[in-house]
Amino acid sequence: MAGEAVTLQLGHYAGCVGAHWWGLQRGPPRGTELSHAALLRAGRERCTPRLVAMELRDAAPAPLALSPGSDVRLWSDYLSVQLHPKSVYILQQYNHDGDSGRLEAFGQGERLLQDAACVEELEDRLHFYVEECDYLQGFQVLCDLHDGFSGVGAKVTELLHDEYSRKGILTWGLTPVTHNMGDPQKNFYRVLNTALGIAHLSAHSSLFCPLSLRGSLGLKPHPPTAFPYISYDSSPVVRTLLSELCRDLQKLGTRRCAAFFATGVEEDDFHEALQELRTLSQCYEMGFEADNSEDETDSD
Repeated sequence: MAGEAVTLQLGHYAGCVGAHWWGLQRGPPRGTELSHAALLRAGRERCTPRLVAMELRDAAPAPLALSPGSDVRLWSDYLSVQLHPKSVYILQQYNHDGDSGRLEAFGQGERLLQDAACVEELEDRLHFYVEECDYLQGFQVLCDLHDGFSGVGAKVTELLHDEYSRKGILTWGLTPVTHNMGDPQKNFYRVLNTALGIAHLSAHSSLFCPLSLRGSLGLKPHPPTAFPYISYDSSPVVRTLLSELCRDLQKLGTRRCAAFFATGVEEDDFHEALQELRTLSQCYEMGFEADNSEDETDSD
């Protein structure tokens, strides 16, 4: 029996991706496999997403729609569905814009979810949606990897894994195409956040998938991904991304990123994450080779 799922959006870029996703759910074309009833809750006047969106102080969704000609600044500016009052959870401790008070590092995000009041607020919102489900299938998590929300996502998926151990957790690790590529320190932070995020999110998810148009997750910028022909065989792509990320992390070391580790990340955790990335990369390589072997057998 098909059931319901609860979605969590963790971060501003996750909100941007989610806004487009909810637009698809609102009016799926006929003949598609999209089932909006699994993700939208029926209301008296309209359907609303079964959603908890965690955002920073100055990135909260605007209460009114944009007027014609206005600039798009927030993901809610092009959100085409109404949100329930329980959906948006503003983290007041950090800013989205500005030069200070930013949620920049994995350790900062982890600490947020170690605060009892923060966890209680999140659980209250989750329970609101979970308890109204007839049959909860699981959770869909959209999480920013490039900033401190990777740490938030690590603790959120751990919480879901512990409290709803029999439910599926589908996690999308999101990275924008460009993000502070000209600032070396912020670029280091991005790589470290991404590595720790992938390691922790994949450990607590039923299925984890990185999702980005970036050509690389490492330090060196690559051209954005092109789609001359759509291919659904992602194993070699993910394997390459993870391998390059591992190499860049080994070059970085820990001494060059002392400020990052001062936010609360243990060096042992970093080394464990690096080993986890190597293991994941090898898994994709083995899977790719197995697929090729099957293809060759079929052709014979």
